[in-house]
Amino acid sequence: SSYRKAPLPPGSKPLPLIRNLFDMPHSDKYKMYAKWGEQYGDVVHVGVLNMHIVILNSFHAVSKLLDACSSIYSD
Repeated sequence: SSYRKAPLPPGSKPLPLIRNLFDMPHSDKYKMYAKWGEQYGDVVHVGVLNMHIVILNSFHAVSKLLDACSSIYSD
């Protein structure tokens, strides 16, 4: 197949199977997301079990990914 997965954005190093389950905050999520944004950039990836979570930490990232490239990411 000619389809290739694009690389995921940077993020916290996952553990086998559970990935970043223990890294996910239970309260004040915005504080942890902001910390990850400072560490990894405006677009951060974490995985929890079989889910991929992409965190957008700036208006620029939101605007670019959800407005300018909406046809790519609307699936």
